[in-house]
Amino acid sequence: MTLNSKSFKGGQASFGIFYPTGYVLFVFENGSDADEAAAALGRAGFTSDDMVPASAKDMLAFSRELRGNHGRFVAFERFLSEHLGDEADAANEIVDLADAGKTFLAVYAPDDLATARCADCTRALEPVVKRKFDRFTYTDLR
Repeated sequence: MTLNSKSFKGGQASFGIFYPTGYVLFVFENGSDADEAAAALGRAGFTSDDMVPASAKDMLAFSRELRGNHGRFVAFERFLSEHLGDEADAANEIVDLADAGKTFLAVYAPDDLATARCADCTRALEPVVKRKFDRFTYTDLR
């Protein structure tokens, strides 16, 4: 699968930084854990349209696309966000995890109930990252 902006419902970037609003982003040690999580999420009622799987290679390519030079205004926005916001640290963490060969699974969970259901389904798999992206903030889930 090629990861791109059409992979996500709604916007996926804010100030040129990966920001999938309404999604829970899971990062797993390997693809088999991500596959097991996707199966558990499917049993809990999430559909394949709700899930965006990505290999480390896909995530790195997507990150390069987002961080590409899209003009002076976007470069200025990116500069501000990198110097004033935690989102840049989170984005850099995602790139570092992709560099380390981790596997990613983003799940559309637009409300608190779906988010809790999503987190419960994957708890036993112990994802490296379990992060919910809301409109203006992100939260690392337990």
